[in-house]
Amino acid sequence: MNEIVYQPDAGRDRHRRLFAQMRRDLAASAGMARQMLLRQLRAEYRQTLTGGFLAFLPALGMVFWAVLADRAKTLDAGDTGIPYAAFVLLGLVAWQTFVEAINVQIETLASERSLLAKLDLPPESLIGAALARVLVNVAPKVLVVAVVFLFLRQGVPWTVVLAPLPLLVLGLLGTALGLFLAPLHALYHDVGKGLQAVTTFWFFMTPVFYAVPKAGLFRTLVAWNPVTPLLGLTRDLAALGTS
Repeated sequence: MNEIVYQPDAGRDRHRRLFAQMRRDLAASAGMARQMLLRQLRAEYRQTLTGGFLAFLPALGMVFWAVLADRAKTLDAGDTGIPYAAFVLLGLVAWQTFVEAINVQIETLASERSLLAKLDLPPESLIGAALARVLVNVAPKVLVVAVVFLFLRQGVPWTVVLAPLPLLVLGLLGTALGLFLAPLHALYHDVGKGLQAVTTFWFFMTPVFYAVPKAGLFRTLVAWNPVTPLLGLTRDLAALGTS
């Protein structure tokens, strides 16, 4: 008969063992995540002419509208510190990275549910592939930003090499929210519709088209927005050279 001995310090290293197991699971799922990412990218861009640039055309249209509205003095953007087109474009890149990270986790669980039921796949591979897909989709947007910067003759400081870091944090934040909402969306499909309404309101509470207000309730709401500091840091590192 097996004898089980309980000691007071038996669970002292539990958290260390848990993190060690998480590292092993992530390492084991890296290969599968890479294969799933390639499969998703092939399916997404197999029959497209412009690839990822087409997904950013609506953002360019919003930049064009914002610039016209700013020149017509119908939009008070505040002190942006850089050309307004560059200001809006950088804000849209950061915002789209965040929202896409939320949506891609929800979509991945919905589309790969049958695959998870048939095969014994590590869940980390799905999460990693979805996050990598978001980061890959940032590349064509960065090229668009570079072209706009050249057109505007906007200087680029050395801190631009650090700009991907807050973008990565935005992707991780969106991934966390997406993982929280994905099981709810699998049970209740109106979660997706509610998410669209929430992100639309969230968008207008995020300083994409305007600088952070100086005072008032609106400034408080914008300042408490978790996307605001990361979006502002992305702009600062990419265009101003300050944090």
